[in-house]
Amino acid sequence: MKFLFDDPAFDYQALRAAGYADFGGAQLGEIIAVASRIPGGDTDAWRREWTALAERVHGLATAALAQHRTLDARAALLRAHTYYRTAEFFLRDDPLHDPEAARLMRLSKETFAEAAGLMERPPEFVRIPYGDGSLPGYFYRADDSAGPRPTLIHHGGIDSTLEEGYFFIAAAAQARGYHVLCFEGPGQGSVLREQGLTFRPDWEEVVTPVVDFALARPGVDPERVTLVGTSLGGLLAVRAAAFEHRLAGCVAHDAVWQLGDVVWLPPFVHEWVEQGCDDFANPVMYGIAVQQTFRAGCCGRRCGRSGRRAPPNCCAGCPRSASRTWSGRCAVRSWCSTPRRTCSSPVWNTRRRCTRAWAAPRPCTCSPRTRAGEPTATPAP
Repeated sequence: MKFLFDDPAFDYQALRAAGYADFGGAQLGEIIAVASRIPGGDTDAWRREWTALAERVHGLATAALAQHRTLDARAALLRAHTYYRTAEFFLRDDPLHDPEAARLMRLSKETFAEAAGLMERPPEFVRIPYGDGSLPGYFYRADDSAGPRPTLIHHGGIDSTLEEGYFFIAAAAQARGYHVLCFEGPGQGSVLREQGLTFRPDWEEVVTPVVDFALARPGVDPERVTLVGTSLGGLLAVRAAAFEHRLAGCVAHDAVWQLGDVVWLPPFVHEWVEQGCDDFANPVMYGIAVQQTFRAGCCGRRCGRSGRRAPPNCCAGCPRSASRTWSGRCAVRSWCSTPRRTCSSPVWNTRRRCTRAWAAPRPCTCSPRTRAGEPTATPAP
């Protein structure tokens, strides 16, 4: 069901921001207004307009603080946090080294931290021991009583942030008598950006030290600790709960059960993965990943990175064309047919064709040729 955009990725991210309105993380009027100024699929306009909104609302918070209007300041800071995070979302060309992405995420974290300090019961920012380092978290107490309370441990998924846990679950659970410990694990938020730690499949190795930390907190009932994972975190949480038996329960919140449902891969790549042929599968998956930003990049036949219009036949007939990004050459449908013994690429499919995408950072050096009946994608004038 459409919310504000025809572009499904833009629509989902706008809806995601709007969903935080219940707990002060957004105002629907502001979201509708900013959406009206963003053409579908235009990532530059997305960043520009959401940033402008975030800065305006942040300014309201600064003015309110100067006038000692704490409630108004907190409300504006929570909204600014959401809008800064939303502005950053489609900066995906090189998010770990993009200074604008870093600036927006820093402002998102700072505005939330400032808002948290103005809450009636401010959460405690914590560092959870993990390996040779630590994981960031917020511990939200239901009250100051010494009696044991049921406790929820929450983490997000692929692109969730630590602070979003407040809107996902902490605000509602805290009001209903639960302690809540939100954290970011490897592959998520600041742990990825600042520590360079990536996702790991044995998520129980992440959750176990978090459970250790939670059980050491005063007022946590050791018999009533529940793990909650959102999105991809739902899949990770179920995996962790199978091994961490101190948990009383596990909630897979809006879970993603297969990454293949989010990032499209050719069927033969799935076969390679199942057969354990990582040396063949990884370069192809990397080539596809750099052309996708988890959004409908070719929606409207427009390149999600450069904004250039794609050729009329680019990705024509592809059943998943809505999930392609065109950057001068179709990175998924361009193949070469050089014999294996002369092809410098190690990646082959069952039809003895090199499957490395031309537009990948380490492109195939074979002579560019296309499959029979498929036109070569060339930049539009």
